Amino acid sequence: MATQTFEKAREGLIKLIELRQPQGSFRNKITVVFDGKPGIWNVRSSVEVIFTYEKSADERIKDAVEQARNKKEIVVVTNDREIQYAVRSSGAKVLSVEDFGLKLEQPAKKTAAGRGNAKEPREARKYIPTVTEFKINEEMKKVWLNKGKKT
Repeated sequence: MATQTFEKAREGLIKLIELRQPQGSFRNKITVVFDGKPGIWNVRSSVEVIFTYEKSADERIKDAVEQARNKKEIVVVTNDREIQYAVRSSGAKVLSVEDFGLKLEQPAKKTAAGRGNAKEPREARKYIPTVTEFKINEEMKKVWLNKGKKT
């Protein structure tokens, strides 16, 4: 039972990342590293998922950053101070889990102008969920594109 809950939590994280696009663009790659074996893992995703069982996820993350060509373009999400230190000393950036969570709460936007101010308190930021925004856009298309036609 606990394993299924753990797997559901992993799957939920991946789906949330795909939905919210915290990386800003689909062209920006996201890799999630989990400790252990995948178990029952049949999630098809645009997010690369790595399971580590021969070495720790911490070591895999440090190695990946160290071997990367453009370290300055890498952002590692962690609260582990040892990993933060290693990643920063390699030239990559670090984002806390809390700050990453705030990015996930923000809606995915297509343009920089539509992003809003991330420093506003959460309560002050208002947005329309992506699905609702799509439905509104479709309804507006029907209204505006059929303007002048008799029904």
